[in-house]
Amino acid sequence: MRIRIDHETRYAYDRAARFIVQVLRLTPRSTEGQQVRDWRIETDVDAHLRRSEDAFGNIVHTLYTEQPTNALMVRVTGEIATVDTGGVLRGCPERLSPLVFLRDTPLTHADGPLRQLAAEVGEQGDTLARLHRLMQAINSTVAFMVGSTTADSIRVAFDGVSTNTLFNGKALSVDTAINAAAASEALDIAITKVTSLRASIGAFQSRFNFASNEIQSSIENQDAARATLLDTDVSAESTAYATAQVQLQAGIAVLAQANQLPQAYLKLLG
Repeated sequence: MRIRIDHETRYAYDRAARFIVQVLRLTPRSTEGQQVRDWRIETDVDAHLRRSEDAFGNIVHTLYTEQPTNALMVRVTGEIATVDTGGVLRGCPERLSPLVFLRDTPLTHADGPLRQLAAEVGEQGDTLARLHRLMQAINSTVAFMVGSTTADSIRVAFDGVSTNTLFNGKALSVDTAINAAAASEALDIAITKVTSLRASIGAFQSRFNFASNEIQSSIENQDAARATLLDTDVSAESTAYATAQVQLQAGIAVLAQANQLPQAYLKLLG
């Protein structure tokens, strides 16, 4: 099966970023189950892309911009031919021992909830079947994490909203005064539920906006700190260079004069 990819990401900044450095993990590798026929990464600004590989053997591109940028667009297009392998990825470089992924670290410690999640997966079936169940459990259980190093999380969950859930599966009727009153009461209850749901969505949206602003502020602070470290005072460095050059030339002139003195003494004696 052939899969065509067209993925676009846009970044907008409140004030122009002096320079941007991003690590893009957007390039797949050809394996036994997939062949990359065509792949391109494009940007809408003047940028440099340097291809490399990370410690796990994944293809990464480092993107650099060297001028102030208000917005950035990264577009990836390509075509991949795939073969159904049941979710098993073969033919990838495995540079690290599998034991590396089984070690216990402060960020990968198997606490009570993680052990409970693994217990719910069960031991039935072969390894592949258990891994498929584990992926499904992770997809349905793990919350969206905010930030790269913080432990804050926002879990979003809403009840289904439909005429069946709002009216408890009952059909409204207004053929009689009693039915009309009951229908009016049911509509009032449904409006209250929808209003409450809209308020919950608005609250979650506010939390996401706040988290996004916090991340953006952190990025700007990091950019400012990096700029302070990398920016060079050109005038001061130029002055220091010119001073060093003058001192070097003066030293050469003094040395040349010192070398001529013995010859002058010899001429006087001769």
